[in-house]
Amino acid sequence: MLPLTRPATVQDLSQIMTIIHEAQANLKADGVPQWQDGYPDEALIKADILSGEAYVLVNDIAVIGYAVIRQTPEPNYTIPLDGKWSDDVTPYVSLHRIAISSAFRGQHLGQIFMSNLLTWTNYLGFQAIRIDTHPLNQRMQRLIKQVGFTYNCTVCMDGNVNDIRWAYSLALPITE
Repeated sequence: MLPLTRPATVQDLSQIMTIIHEAQANLKADGVPQWQDGYPDEALIKADILSGEAYVLVNDIAVIGYAVIRQTPEPNYTIPLDGKWSDDVTPYVSLHRIAISSAFRGQHLGQIFMSNLLTWTNYLGFQAIRIDTHPLNQRMQRLIKQVGFTYNCTVCMDGNVNDIRWAYSLALPITE
């Protein structure tokens, strides 16, 4: 069965947290400081789920990926440190906390999941998507570019100019 993407449920929480912990370990092994301070924790993931913003990639037996599609403006994107957004007018979603189970590495599931998230974004009525990642997170940068995002600017996390992210955007085709 091809993996599909659906809204996450609280019943998925344990499997999601396993994926998050694997992602934290992979980032650490890659020398990326992102997600090394306990973020994201179980309380945040549960809040994502309860808000209806959490999505999982599933195969016929397990949850194999996790992501958030935030439909409200991302505060960290308000004032870029460097560069500018290609479109500051169109309402957008932002993608966050994208992770795939380590057991499925090398199967291009990141691309499938991202494609599914773009479809969900369109279904939700949005034509603009934003995403950010740490400058050292080369895996995510590669995935972001593979699915068509374009680098726009540098943003900082929670006002901390020492904690920067590279930010990208993608305009989806308008469908009727």
